[in-house]
Amino acid sequence: MNKLPLSLFLLIALLCFSCAEEEQTADFSAINTTKTNEHTRIEGTKAFAVIPSAYVYKEALARYQKQESLYFQVMEMPTSYEEAKVNLSKKAIESTGAKLDLYKEFKVNAYDGIYFEGPSKYPGETKLGIWFGDATFVTSVVAVCKNTDVEGKQELMKILRTVFYDKGFELDPFELASFTFKKDSFQFKYNAQINTMFIFTPNGTEDSDANKEIPVITIAPLPFMPKKGAENYTNELIQRYETQQRATFLSEKMTELELVDQSVSIFEAEIEMAGQVSYLYQTVLLGKESSLLFMGTCMKNKEENRLAFERALQAVRFKE
Repeated sequence: MNKLPLSLFLLIALLCFSCAEEEQTADFSAINTTKTNEHTRIEGTKAFAVIPSAYVYKEALARYQKQESLYFQVMEMPTSYEEAKVNLSKKAIESTGAKLDLYKEFKVNAYDGIYFEGPSKYPGETKLGIWFGDATFVTSVVAVCKNTDVEGKQELMKILRTVFYDKGFELDPFELASFTFKKDSFQFKYNAQINTMFIFTPNGTEDSDANKEIPVITIAPLPFMPKKGAENYTNELIQRYETQQRATFLSEKMTELELVDQSVSIFEAEIEMAGQVSYLYQTVLLGKESSLLFMGTCMKNKEENRLAFERALQAVRFKE
């Protein structure tokens, strides 16, 4: 897969952290669990946990929520834990200006992992969670509670301690997809899924992760928003690329594209990141109840791939 979608995922993960307000502590030495009849599979993943009935799955947010500031989210990524760990080390996280109150390496059953605690980017909230995996996957369980909600934090920690990963589970990759597409016009094939983020490449799973020059399309769900909200979201992502990923925009422009049911603003840019230059083709599709982030990236054949991204965008449809 192209590095840009992976970087975006890691960016989303790193946004779990912000500046510290008060210290939190926890006793996590290891998680040793077996799957029981009480375990529920987290939709879109191979992870299971014992989830209290008061936590309801919010499809638009892809998380289990009891209250607005009491919830947890599980994400799974098809990449090496050791590779991802470089971006998830305490040093790497704090280099972005974040502050961790607790960072600890430990075991989640047979898998290497880390436990963390730190303040949310929102005042008065704490985020805590775990990351774990092996050479083929990374899973994160990130939870949020208010700083003053001692009972809520204990409840979240109890859920974390029940996490079990069933590597042999046969997962439907499109289980959480909120979109479909016209196959005769969508000339990309399914490559990988990170929960509700779907990645497509020209040859799908046959494309090697080592080939960084292949064009990539990433489609991910967003909450419902008006056109002005989509513009604000695009501007926010640009700022995140610059501040969180140390990206430099060499060129950028906005254009309008007429689709079957709407007009969308296309953001195009050439970005230098980690010594490499990529082309970015990005927009937000607006549906009746939700939205979709559409992002195409490539490192060469810019014009050819731009047209391929445009054809693919025109083929995307919201599920009825």
